[in-house]
Amino acid sequence: MKTVLCRVYLPAFCIYQFGHGFVYYNTLNVIPFYLNEVLGAEALLIAYLNTALFIVIAESTLVFSVVYQKLDTVVTWLECRMMFTVLPMIGQICFAIGLSFSNSITGGIIILTLCAIGSSPMFTGGLVTINYELDPPNSALTLSIWNSFGQMAGFVGPLLMAAITNTPPETPN
Repeated sequence: MKTVLCRVYLPAFCIYQFGHGFVYYNTLNVIPFYLNEVLGAEALLIAYLNTALFIVIAESTLVFSVVYQKLDTVVTWLECRMMFTVLPMIGQICFAIGLSFSNSITGGIIILTLCAIGSSPMFTGGLVTINYELDPPNSALTLSIWNSFGQMAGFVGPLLMAAITNTPPETPN
């Protein structure tokens, strides 16, 4: 266990997974309700949008798996995986910032769709594949450690969003 915790890449994986979980949580949960409450989108549109986002993520995952195979022949394995791990995260952050400048429901939906597409390389083979290739015997243990940080984003996300928007987090009745 101590050797696993001393891995140089483990803190970077934890930070990345927290960031990915935070953006992914906001893409599928917070932003659609922002479109509803701030821009006035209908609740039925939000329901269809969430369903469509999951379908887009699934289709994008399939497309990115083919792109991975093609790109592996052009660049090194590590460059390919890092490219598909870091660039989509940066894109998602930029799209989320761009959403604050969008004053239309259509613009918000387009930006939200781009965020969903940006989250698919994670499922195709980004961090999960890198984790396994770097340390096969301990990959399950390291995955469980950094995935815990990703899951924490689901708890911290609403609190952080409430602090940013200066509104108290909602609690069930």
